[in-house]
Amino acid sequence: MALPESLRLFVSEPTATNAAALRSDIRSVPGFDPAASWVQVVDPLIEAGRHQEALDAITATLPASLMSPVMHLLASHCFRALGRDEEARFEATLTEAAIRLITAFGDGDEDSPWPVLRVGDEYDALVALGLRSTRQSVYERGERMFDVHET
Repeated sequence: MALPESLRLFVSEPTATNAAALRSDIRSVPGFDPAASWVQVVDPLIEAGRHQEALDAITATLPASLMSPVMHLLASHCFRALGRDEEARFEATLTEAAIRLITAFGDGDEDSPWPVLRVGDEYDALVALGLRSTRQSVYERGERMFDVHET
């Protein structure tokens, strides 16, 4: 399935099947990196009040950063600061959908881990749930590896 279609399907019908298809399409994007973090580039621009430049930096990360909760949240903030309220609301909706993509299809425990696209997404989901990771370690079970967070 093409990425725009899988995104549309997940946002309109957030089922496990649509979530899996969306995650698969994002992972297949050229340049996708599960260890990528763009916040260190975007955050200083926002702090300096350079919201359009921050949006340009965010746009440059697409589609690899699609459904990164923090990137959609930062984009929403930038649009709002620029007075572009409709686009800010759209990005806020994508922020919520990105969190749902993580938390709705796992409990975050050993038996039902959160399916994440990027390492940073785990931290974004914890923040969205009002939690903070105080310690992170890696757990291996069979051929799968899991991050374990203490909160």
